[in-house]
Amino acid sequence: MDSNISLSTTTISSGFQWTTSFNVNRIKFIILLLLQLLSIPCFLWIFYQFARQRQLRQTLNHHVILLLLIISFLFVTIALPLTQAFLYTSYVYPTSDIFCSLWTWIHYSLNIINMFLMAFASIERNWLIFHPSIVQNRRGKVLFHYGPLIFCLLYPPLFYIAAIFI
Repeated sequence: MDSNISLSTTTISSGFQWTTSFNVNRIKFIILLLLQLLSIPCFLWIFYQFARQRQLRQTLNHHVILLLLIISFLFVTIALPLTQAFLYTSYVYPTSDIFCSLWTWIHYSLNIINMFLMAFASIERNWLIFHPSIVQNRRGKVLFHYGPLIFCLLYPPLFYIAAIFI
């Protein structure tokens, strides 16, 4: 066996085992790093367009898209580097319970917020196309636009705080 290759075997409670080599982790790291480096300028350009074009910020159907972009950008700049550090070194640093808990909380919260926002975006598109009168008045906007957006942003982090830390 080559001295440069180390193996890590993981066993789950059901008895299933898999082996991950150091080289496989390095390949994953390189792929993620390349995609991350390409995505950050794209995010910044899209944010610039949102900042420059007032109509994009004011249209209701773009609010969900902007929130999806912000949460995805946070994932790419906060959660993904933590994963990349693990893939590069094959160990978690710093090795503390609180760090691992925070990492899990950030990772799960951002992923589930993205899923909730994507689901709400598809529902809201349907409402805006087939029932535009729902969001014509202030009450409708609060109930069917801003309320679900706030729920999508607050529920996952609060749920995972309770699930992980309490």
